[in-house]
Amino acid sequence: MDSKLKSEKPKGQNITVVVRVRPRNDLEKNMNSPNVVEINPEKPEIILSGDHSVSGHWIQKRTFSFDRVFNDKSKQIEVYKSVVCPILEEVVQGYSCTIFAYGQTGTGKTYTMEGCRSSERFHYSWDQDPKSGIIPRSIHNLFEMLDRNQNFSEFSVRVSFMEIYNEELYDLLGP
Repeated sequence: MDSKLKSEKPKGQNITVVVRVRPRNDLEKNMNSPNVVEINPEKPEIILSGDHSVSGHWIQKRTFSFDRVFNDKSKQIEVYKSVVCPILEEVVQGYSCTIFAYGQTGTGKTYTMEGCRSSERFHYSWDQDPKSGIIPRSIHNLFEMLDRNQNFSEFSVRVSFMEIYNEELYDLLGP
């Protein structure tokens, strides 16, 4: 793997939990909705502010810790290099790995995983497209890594991309 794509991964850790805070959307901005998520600049935590109510119920301030937190200005490539590149290195070494996105509808999972679907994306390579998500980047990067590594005489790649929505499983690679 290119040295510029390598990232530090905590040693001896099987599961890494990462959160990415999405920017407020136009509706939230137009309604002057409060920003309820703060990022602790000192450590990987998010703080849900307790100065608002939801459906008439007062929300208490709560803090949640993670292995890594990306703010609302984070770029797709930044998330990819930091989170996915170390996992792809393990895949090439023969390990089975999973990347799992979880959250409510509208929180940015599809954008982070797939990116933005537009005709512009075909004018960039996987590492230069600013809107390309984890899935297309990892596919391109994985095959580039396998192609560069001459230690493989034969290899097999099996991937699956699934979504669970309203308790139904959808194959994102199927028709």
